[in-house]
Amino acid sequence: MLEDIEDVDGETEPLSLPDYDEEKLREEKREELTDQPDKELRAELGRMDEEEREWRDEYDVDGPRELEEGITSEMDASERRERRRVAYYWRQNQHMRRMIEGVLDG
Repeated sequence: MLEDIEDVDGETEPLSLPDYDEEKLREEKREELTDQPDKELRAELGRMDEEEREWRDEYDVDGPRELEEGITSEMDASERRERRRVAYYWRQNQHMRRMIEGVLDG
């Protein structure tokens, strides 16, 4: 069982991560994407574009790194937490975009 630790902002983080084969998980995701129609994959890319455009506009940044670099101690804990959450999802989008584009180009 995983134990959690609490950081300064009161967020909890896993103390340890479960054992898993990262490459196997990536391959399974690629196979899952390959089974999807191109139309659905392109729609997902469009959804990601819109979501990222909204984040750019809302936070006035160009990417997740810039979003995280803009986190300051003057912000309240919930704002810092929200920016970290958005940066995390933005990176997930970037990763999935590369996978989807690889499937579409492949």
